[in-house]
Amino acid sequence: MARLSEGEDTVLERLGALDGCVRDLLRMDASLTNLSAQIDQAADILQDATRALSRYQDRLDMDGEELAEVEERLDVLNRVIHKYAKLGSGSWPR
Repeated sequence: MARLSEGEDTVLERLGALDGCVRDLLRMDASLTNLSAQIDQAADILQDATRALSRYQDRLDMDGEELAEVEERLDVLNRVIHKYAKLGSGSWPR
């Protein structure tokens, strides 16, 4: 995702440079109006996609404390499973 919008030489920067070139050419050739509009639309779509990917990545990132809590709960569940598996000869009580 960094190549889209973070750091140097990103896709958004390149698209911005292209937009600048097309706008310069547009002053000499009005037939490039549609191309300029398409580049603007592409930039908007790419920015929306970047924001959506960023939100998705934020949801995936767990903080260390939350991860430790989940692991602790899993350990408790595994101990309970092993305890009752031994008592019931490997089968669950009915």
